[in-house]
Amino acid sequence: PKALVFVVQGVGADCNDVYLKFIIEYLLKNFNLAFVGVNYHCIGNRPQTGSTFYLDDIDKLILKASCEAVDIKLPYDIDKIQDYKQMSEIFHFVNNQIVKGKQKGNFTPNYFLNLHVSLQPTKNEYQNFGIMQAQDLLNVALYLKKHAPFDTMG
Repeated sequence: PKALVFVVQGVGADCNDVYLKFIIEYLLKNFNLAFVGVNYHCIGNRPQTGSTFYLDDIDKLILKASCEAVDIKLPYDIDKIQDYKQMSEIFHFVNNQIVKGKQKGNFTPNYFLNLHVSLQPTKNEYQNFGIMQAQDLLNVALYLKKHAPFDTMG
C-alpha cells in the first residue's frame, strides 16, 4: 500500500457501519491503500451505538436547583430517579408545570428550562473526551508498524 488510512468513526457509526464498509471497499479497489478502523475506547458513547441516557449526581443537582429557582415542586425526591422511564416522567412533569406557569403568566411565552442528562456508554467505560481514543489509534499505528499484514516499506 502507498498509504495507511485511519477511518475515525463519528455521528453514530462504528467499525461495523455498512455505508462505511461500502466506501472503504470502493477505495480499496481503486487505490493502493490500507484502511484501519478501530472501535476505540468509549465508542459506545452515542445512542446510535448503544449508550443510554441517565441522570448522574451533577445532572440531578442541576435539575433540583433549576426547579427550585423557578418554584417547581417535584413530585418526588430526585435521588429516586433510577432509570430512563422515571427521568422521562419527571421531565414531562417539569414541562407541564412550565406550560401551566406560562398560562398563568408566571413565565414569559418563550421561557424554557435548560436541563442536562448524561450518557452511559455500552461497555460501562468512562468518558475522557478523546484522550483514550487518540491513544488507541496511536497504539494501532505502532502495532502495525511492527506487525503489519502487508509490506510497510513499499
